[in-house]
Amino acid sequence: GIVAARIKPQQAKGMHSGFWLLPAGTTYVDGDAAGGAEIDVMEFFGENGRGNEAVGSHVHYYQPGWQKVSHGDLFPSTRQVLGKNKSWWDEFHVFSVEWTPTEYIFRVDGREYYRETDAVSQADEYLVLSNLTSDYELDELTADELGDAAQVDWVRVFDATSIESSRRSTGRKAA
Repeated sequence: GIVAARIKPQQAKGMHSGFWLLPAGTTYVDGDAAGGAEIDVMEFFGENGRGNEAVGSHVHYYQPGWQKVSHGDLFPSTRQVLGKNKSWWDEFHVFSVEWTPTEYIFRVDGREYYRETDAVSQADEYLVLSNLTSDYELDELTADELGDAAQVDWVRVFDATSIESSRRSTGRKAA
């Protein structure tokens, strides 16, 4: 199927927005990516001051002994979807992954930028939308940026194995 979300990432460096999937029950099968993998559809780490900020996509799983294996990277080619003189935090973009039994295809605004055929999960997964600060990012976050946030307009799941071809979430209503 395909999972997609229309997101406007945060500007602040020192936090990162993410759209990802985790194995149901957050269980990993030691050494077997097919038994469950973390699928990072989109991660954005904020403004770096150079105007070359890129979206990251990754697939993580664990080898025996809980040795983390990671595929993917930050992808500068994702910037091709930005409007003239625009940054990621200026406008919404649709981030998606098409997940088949043999590969993942990552896209932004319908444009493919990464394809992964290793570490393809065969397990049920659930969606996570997050905007968080990890310990390694804290030194980058300043007090005036604490109010910054990513925004999510919608999330859609197109399940290739289901008679019901899509489910729609429009998010919470603002009070």
